[in-house]
Amino acid sequence: MADLYPKINSPAKEDSGVFVCKKTVSQPYKLLIFSVDDTIRHITKKALKNYTYQDRPITVLNSMSTEDAKDLIRAYAEIAIVLIHLDKKTKESGLALIQWMNRTLPENRIRVILHSFGTDHLPGLKDVENLPIDHYFIDNGLDKSRLILMITLAMQAFFKNKKIYDKCNECRQIESNLKVKKAILKDVIANIGDILWEVNRKLEFVYVSKKAEDLTGFACKGFIGKHLSFFMTKESKVDVWPQLLQKIKDRKAFSNIDVSRKTKTGETLFFLTSGNPIYGEDSRFRGYRGADINITDLKLAQIEKEKLMTRLRNAQRLEAIGTLAGGIAHDFNNILGGILGYAQLLQFELKNAPTQLSYVQQIVSGCDRAKNLIIQILDFSRQREESIPNEIINPIEIVRETTQLLKASFPSSIVIETLIDPDTGYIQADSSQIHQAVLNLCTNARQAIESGIGKISISVNEFKYSTVHPIPDLTVDLPFGEYIRISVSDTGKGIDPDSLSKIFNPYFTTKEKGDGTGLGLAVVHGIVTRFNGAVTTQTIPGNGAVFTLYFPKYKAKEKQRTPLNNKLIPGEARVLFIDDEPILVEVGRQMLKKLGYKAVALASPVQALNYIKKNPHLFDLVITDMTMPDLFGTQLAVKIKKIRPDIPIILATGFVNINQSERPTPESIDAVLPKPVEIKTLSRAIAKVLHDPTR
Repeated sequence: MADLYPKINSPAKEDSGVFVCKKTVSQPYKLLIFSVDDTIRHITKKALKNYTYQDRPITVLNSMSTEDAKDLIRAYAEIAIVLIHLDKKTKESGLALIQWMNRTLPENRIRVILHSFGTDHLPGLKDVENLPIDHYFIDNGLDKSRLILMITLAMQAFFKNKKIYDKCNECRQIESNLKVKKAILKDVIANIGDILWEVNRKLEFVYVSKKAEDLTGFACKGFIGKHLSFFMTKESKVDVWPQLLQKIKDRKAFSNIDVSRKTKTGETLFFLTSGNPIYGEDSRFRGYRGADINITDLKLAQIEKEKLMTRLRNAQRLEAIGTLAGGIAHDFNNILGGILGYAQLLQFELKNAPTQLSYVQQIVSGCDRAKNLIIQILDFSRQREESIPNEIINPIEIVRETTQLLKASFPSSIVIETLIDPDTGYIQADSSQIHQAVLNLCTNARQAIESGIGKISISVNEFKYSTVHPIPDLTVDLPFGEYIRISVSDTGKGIDPDSLSKIFNPYFTTKEKGDGTGLGLAVVHGIVTRFNGAVTTQTIPGNGAVFTLYFPKYKAKEKQRTPLNNKLIPGEARVLFIDDEPILVEVGRQMLKKLGYKAVALASPVQALNYIKKNPHLFDLVITDMTMPDLFGTQLAVKIKKIRPDIPIILATGFVNINQSERPTPESIDAVLPKPVEIKTLSRAIAKVLHDPTR
């Protein structure tokens, strides 16, 4: 009966008939016999020849050793029953096989039947109570019907366990899938840029995602029990929280509400918060669940964009004001030219009347001040060409002159004192702009003294900037060296810390709407910077403020200054004078007559051109205004030069720097005469072009 034993290394080569294992969809169940007794194997095979369970046959596998049985169990997942025959030879190995199955096979479903021909070979009750043995029996003769019954019962137990095993497997798979999804969800929550949160019915946090800790610096556990409005900014608590709370009271969902929150370090973050009410299985309100989307970068970009748009609007407004200012300055220049011209002519008539002459001199001084004001307006409107200042000025004179003006305009309840070091040196700058800077500081000081009673102190001295003597509160990079220091202090209300960093920004003002433009200190800062200096501010709220201007000291002092020749230079020549303003036409004619020239004064550039066309050599010199109807002065000059190239032409205009009066531009212009025209400047300009050897 040796042919009944399959070879272990070839498990597919089994007995013929129903016992042949074919790996098809309806594979037979398998029963493994562990025995060295041929009779047991033969009887079992015969009993199961036509046996089926659930319409599937059972094929028999044979093993004679524990290792053979293990190999077969590993090779065939379809083994449902192991029939172990115990005798003297197989008692120990049979029990060892059962223990191995119980220990090694996961969720062991294989049912075990023990068989012995005598009680001497059976293990005791304690030995088998923990082993998965369904039946064991003692029989001197193996009965077919009994064997079939036991196998049927064992198969029933196998399928019952199989269903449990499959269900457990299904549950394990579901559990495994849930763990994977939970891990994925955890990663998503951890890496998403939003804060996920949940609050209870008292609006206390019961959950926040890890992102809350990353963004705010507060530990996640620190949120638990805190109110939903926790770490909101004051602005959000005032402007946003009331409407948010109303939605919550109404149990309504809210979406994309703009809130700002403070981090642990005090930084402000911006979020879009959304939330939905949550209810329990009993339909009772449990709280809210939602998310805060971090839009800080977007919000900051919007804020920066708004700032840029504000600057653009201010620049456009400034450009419009500049255009308007340029037009006003031009008209004012013409009016001032008439006043100044007639006042200068009147000086000649009143040489023997000193009292009346002093009155006229005040008119001329006022015109000079107005002329400087026009220059500032043209600077503001960018209609006057910039040039590097070459004027060497004494700051003491500017401060004294400003002080006299202030004492005349400020109320007597505000005391103005000056602390001036007479040995203070010179600076290289534009006198009118330095005057404007000091005047702006004093005006601000007066406005800071809200009670109307106080003191303004103006000091001028030298200061040597070094590591030993630093400049307090300096915010710019200034080279070491000697500086002229002009300080303006007041006993006013001072400046609060929040405003201190903004006071030099254009349009920033702490005054009520309509009381100030916010340009005063911005102009001061621009003037000081233009002349390579710096401005510092020291203040104590409630105890006044000190503004200090630092300008580089000019070492050469007054030796670099060339005094102007204030004498009139008379002459004899025929001059054609053109200006579209009738009052300036007459003033120009009278000035030229006073200087000894024969003048023809016209109000039309076209008429003047016709004069030249008819008689090109009628005049020795042409003086023309710049801005006129029909023809600009430069256009008129080009046309005249084409008719008579050698005739000198002087261009009178208010849109150039005074220092340009000595350099002609364009090529058809021989000299530039600044308006309003002074008779002394006029006499020098004519003498220069008529007697210029290079022409």
